[in-house]
Amino acid sequence: MTGYQTPPPLDETGPLADAVWEYLKAREDGRPTTDWLSRYPELEDQLQPFLSDPAGVDDRLRALGPARWDRDLATDERFLGDYELVERVGENMGTIYRARHRALAWEAAVKVLARDGDRARDGFRREVEAMARLRHPNVARIRAVPPAADVPYFVMDWYPGGTLADRPDRYARNPEGAARVAAAVARAVHHAHERGVLHRDLKPSNILLDADGRPHVADFGLAVLAGAGEAADPVPAGTPAYMAPEQLAGETTVRSDVHGLGAVLYALLTGGPPYPHADPAVPAAGAGQPPPPRAINPAVDADLDAVCRKCLAPDPAGRYGTAAEAADDLDRWLAGEPVAARPLGPAARAARAVRQARAAAQFARPGPVLLVQAAVVFLNNALAYLLVRAGAAEPLVWAAVFASYLPLLVFGLRNRAVRPGNRAGVRHLWAVGVGHAAGALAVFAAARVAAADTTAWLASGYAGVAGLNVVAFAVLGSLFAGRLYLLAVGWVGGAVGMAAAPALAPLVYAGLMSATTLSAAAHLRAVTSREDGDGG
Repeated sequence: MTGYQTPPPLDETGPLADAVWEYLKAREDGRPTTDWLSRYPELEDQLQPFLSDPAGVDDRLRALGPARWDRDLATDERFLGDYELVERVGENMGTIYRARHRALAWEAAVKVLARDGDRARDGFRREVEAMARLRHPNVARIRAVPPAADVPYFVMDWYPGGTLADRPDRYARNPEGAARVAAAVARAVHHAHERGVLHRDLKPSNILLDADGRPHVADFGLAVLAGAGEAADPVPAGTPAYMAPEQLAGETTVRSDVHGLGAVLYALLTGGPPYPHADPAVPAAGAGQPPPPRAINPAVDADLDAVCRKCLAPDPAGRYGTAAEAADDLDRWLAGEPVAARPLGPAARAARAVRQARAAAQFARPGPVLLVQAAVVFLNNALAYLLVRAGAAEPLVWAAVFASYLPLLVFGLRNRAVRPGNRAGVRHLWAVGVGHAAGALAVFAAARVAAADTTAWLASGYAGVAGLNVVAFAVLGSLFAGRLYLLAVGWVGGAVGMAAAPALAPLVYAGLMSATTLSAAAHLRAVTSREDGDGG
């Protein structure tokens, strides 16, 4: 494979250059080129090779294009081996270009050595070797390395989503999204550690995003190839605003990269690095901990804040021992489980369970359904009270009591209030709804057999169904939203109240059921509105 290909000089301002530029620009813009050659009959002999070239390009002619195109290239050359350099997209230890394979037409990223010298070449070689060791879905993939190029370069997959640094505010509004990204990055970093690669420069600008927003760790130019957990070379390397204190002093271990993970998570949650004023000449400048993420962004809860701060502990012994441990704790937080970074007592665990939203975001539009349900429940059970007071036929009372299940039946059949693809949520709701209806029927039937008059069996039945509601809301709290646990506690008091005032049992049940349904609707609406506003 060859290096830069320099075509013989041609007139960049003459008609030939005009014709070539017109063709290339039309193809770039997706406009038809079928009649292009007919507009330049005097140049047909010179332009014909341009069309007949197997790659669809004749280097000598296509090289006329750059002078006319609005490109941002660091070099006047436009070809590197099999790749056409399209635009410069970044620069660190090398210059990174978006490129196009000349024969296959797929896009790639080409990184070219930006500076000469043994140290620069050694860093470039080390980056290639580090990336070649790794095969992980969240590590940038290297595609090709030319064996003998005039200018060192290598080819990677192209990641069109840019970097995490390009989205400074998106994740601050969406802590869940930040945690998911950080967990994926942590798994990738652990994969590198298992293969003896310490990254040493983890920061948002070194994490690329694909078209679906998935993160990919890149830029291993400062990596060291050591056994996992062993100290690296004594030369400080990295970006001071994100570096661990010991790294500023020239020592790097696995826990230094764990600190880098915490720094990335911190930047996602707060919009800035943990040590914006760190001075590499003064290692103590990076010591201590930055302000907690919660102090900057109130949307960050105490558990996620604790995970981030554990990664950033000044003493390496206070951090997670491996990147995998950090990923596990982030996964626990995402699953609504207690995190190792913040041990809780019984009271704190209970409070946390109540605050946890869990799968409430599975609902797309819960408000209208639950509002209808609250109204129907109140009216039907109030009607049952009036029918008993008026001495109406018993079948009418039964119909009034159980007609309140109709909105839930319609909700379950149409599924419009549940996000697409959420079959598990639908099954859970069906199980709770059908189980509750069957249990209520059994309770009222047993009460009817045991009681002497309508008022007595109706009161006993309502008290029994209130007990069912305790169980139902507790189950819903474990599945969807922790605050539903509080509604379960409310129904304990409701059951006692209905037993104490049997004549008013239908009205007590109507009011309490409507109130709890409205409370659930308000909470679910708040959760889903927040999720929709975050945008993932």
